[in-house]
Amino acid sequence: MTLRRVVAALLPLVAAAASFAAAAPWLRAFSGGDLALGLALASVVPIALAFGLARVGLRGLVTALVTSAVLLVVVLLGVVLASPTAFHSLGLGFTEGIAHLLSATLPVGGPRWLMVVPVTGAWLAASFAGEALGRSRGSGAPVVVWLVEFTLAYAATTGAPGSEAVQSVALVVLAGGFCLGRRWLLGTERVEQPAGVRHEGISRPLAVGAVTLAAAGVVAGFAVPGVPALSRSPKVLSRRPPVLADPTVTPIGTTIALRSGSDGATSGELFSVATDSPAFGYVTTAVVDRYDGSSWSFVRTFLPTGGRVPSAPGDVPVAGARVVHQHFTIVSSLPGPWMPFLGQPVTTSGVATDVDAGSGMILAGQPLGAGSRYAVTSALADRSLADLAASGVVGVSSESDDGAVPAGLSEDLTTIVGAFERALGVSAAASQPLPFLADVERYLVRNDKRLVASRSSAGTEGGTSFADVSNAVLVTKIATPEQFATFFALLARQIGVPARLATGFRLGAGPDSVLPAGRYVVRRSNAWTWVEIPVAGYGWVAADPTPTATAAQQVQQFSATTTTSTPTTLTPPTAVANTIAGGAHGVAPPVLRRRPASSPLGAIILGALAAVVLAILLALSGAIRRSARRRHRRRGVPERQVVGAWQEVLDGLEEADLGPTAPWTGEEVAQRATERFGMQAGESTRAVAVLADQALFSSANGLDEEDAVSAWAAQSQLHSAVRSALPWHLRVAMFLRVARRR
Repeated sequence: MTLRRVVAALLPLVAAAASFAAAAPWLRAFSGGDLALGLALASVVPIALAFGLARVGLRGLVTALVTSAVLLVVVLLGVVLASPTAFHSLGLGFTEGIAHLLSATLPVGGPRWLMVVPVTGAWLAASFAGEALGRSRGSGAPVVVWLVEFTLAYAATTGAPGSEAVQSVALVVLAGGFCLGRRWLLGTERVEQPAGVRHEGISRPLAVGAVTLAAAGVVAGFAVPGVPALSRSPKVLSRRPPVLADPTVTPIGTTIALRSGSDGATSGELFSVATDSPAFGYVTTAVVDRYDGSSWSFVRTFLPTGGRVPSAPGDVPVAGARVVHQHFTIVSSLPGPWMPFLGQPVTTSGVATDVDAGSGMILAGQPLGAGSRYAVTSALADRSLADLAASGVVGVSSESDDGAVPAGLSEDLTTIVGAFERALGVSAAASQPLPFLADVERYLVRNDKRLVASRSSAGTEGGTSFADVSNAVLVTKIATPEQFATFFALLARQIGVPARLATGFRLGAGPDSVLPAGRYVVRRSNAWTWVEIPVAGYGWVAADPTPTATAAQQVQQFSATTTTSTPTTLTPPTAVANTIAGGAHGVAPPVLRRRPASSPLGAIILGALAAVVLAILLALSGAIRRSARRRHRRRGVPERQVVGAWQEVLDGLEEADLGPTAPWTGEEVAQRATERFGMQAGESTRAVAVLADQALFSSANGLDEEDAVSAWAAQSQLHSAVRSALPWHLRVAMFLRVARRR
């Protein structure tokens, strides 16, 4: 019948549309259209996959599960994350995505892996619909899953701008249409009309149901919202302030990638900044203060702000600061969510911002693309560390991490401090730590060299572990800005001075270079890392121990025994690294190694999820078999019980990969069972087939309860015979292969 074919063809389209409508609330949580394509693919591909596998005869659950998982990973990597090797980001999306989405300020502005959870949820909802269409005779599971998906997405995004009235009505209409069309197809499957008779009796229920469903949708969309009890604003999800604690994706890594060009970007110009008064040329994007002896990370709490940046106690410049107004114009999209600024921000304007009071870091409420503009007003110290060394007093920090020294490094750092005291002739006593730090800064700038990395060698730059840093600064005397800054910050903390690393861009020639008011173009090559220490009355003051003189990448491969010291008027502490703690912690020559581009965490998580889903599906397949067996056996009269036993026989043989049995007679099925599984299987099949033929085609079959019991006993014997005839791996495949239940 033509009408049935039209309805059957429309059902997959209705299922895909309902899957997209169920996930639609996520769209208002993400700025831009990045998520829309991912949700569209997640709503269509699983349904198309189910039909495609059924068309080629692959109905096994394992095949469907593995294929769906592979395609999901492809969509997540290729479309959502836009990087085919971003397995680490994929793992972050599964492990941390939900927590971030429930705590972030909406709309969400951040890394692309935050979209992994919404797309995966839409994929699972569409998968249920595809399996229901491709395997099940009739199931309401897709409707339940769609409603759950919509409820979760709506709850997670409540508080974001926009209304979901249209999507909710669309979901109700589409889900209802899916159920109506599916039930109508099943109800008319065996209805045959004589030639020349119109199909009014068949089409009338479909037409009445469609009109009723449309009327219900109109009432739901326009009448229900007018009810006073339902017209109030929904309760907004109580979100805790977003906490960023990510030691694997750090601002330091972003800075190195910018400077070396290893992130693949081609444009060198990032943004421009115009200032209205002289300022030191350090444009900050982020500060990190948590060091574990290997790498730097941070924990920040960002709160929405109307443009005012609150200050933490002890971090506020009081006397020796000037107010600097800055106007930023973005030329190409900035990596990461951090906004560049000078000094200690006081106010922002032009874009919505979230701020962390303890560090002064600013996050943009939406991605800063090309052409974005914003302004920052900051309090900026007007003197450098060298100028403040004689009269300055160390300030305080509100963050305990700013003064923490990792366990096990204190003894080594004490040795290094002592060596510098002897070499520089300056004491690091608590009464005069700033002069000591100023002299160390000056010494490193004059006597060491900065390592220059090319794009090809960016992945092999020295790390920030204490062994790498001390070896690079003290032995080879060639290090990256990140290594010089790490070394200097640890020395400062060892003598009781709070210190933190700042990442961003250096526009001048060093910490004493003051730039006049004007407009400056900031390029990727300006990416830099330096140190900030608090000085009473001046706030956080920049200290930059990285030399201007440079050296090639291969020079750092020399061992400590072949390195010659640079001539200097001071006594260089070249032997410090090899005599730390009496040689017990001597630093080996640096080994430059290429770090893996991704972590196996994503693969591990996906494997665990696949195992959990497989276990659930196996349990469901067993439940489906038991439920069908009970229905077949409890059909009331003996004739129906016998027919149920024959249907179980056919299902079992198809699951054992005998092939489709629909076109065969009972005797043909028994012969093929004998050929494939042995004599016992053939005899049991033939016994059930004879009783089924009598029940279906004999006008006076005379079957009784004893015949029904015999039929089911023969079915059980057939099942045992088939399992005995198959090797173990085919028995597993038989269990996993679920035939379409009759």
